[in-house]
Amino acid sequence: MNQPLHVTVTGAGGFLGSHVVSQLEAAGEKVTALADANDCDITDAQDVEQTIGPCDVIVHCAAMVTIEDQVKPQVRAVNVEGTANILEAARRHQARLVYVSSVHALTEAPTGVVMEEPESFDPDTVFGGVCQNQG
Repeated sequence: MNQPLHVTVTGAGGFLGSHVVSQLEAAGEKVTALADANDCDITDAQDVEQTIGPCDVIVHCAAMVTIEDQVKPQVRAVNVEGTANILEAARRHQARLVYVSSVHALTEAPTGVVMEEPESFDPDTVFGGVCQNQG
């Protein structure tokens, strides 16, 4: 019998993250569930370093999803800087990374159009603004 994988799940308190945790536990894997910023503030590199220990896989489900313009700095901090901190944790521990995103990472496509990954985005939206900062 194979030894269980040690999987760290960020955003484990959200809809997708909680289901990922349930499925991993049902499969017999060892899971560290980080539900929210009280468990680990992913925008704080030091907190990520102290909280995420050696593991085989990191499933990154944590994100801030909103369409409100007044929270653009927080959206960027969580979705860009937080993700960079998680990427660094995966690199440091030589863990595989599963990155969970949403349809909001893309611009709205006309009906019937298949979008390719390098499609453009609307920089006037919160999501487009985050993408523009990373471009």
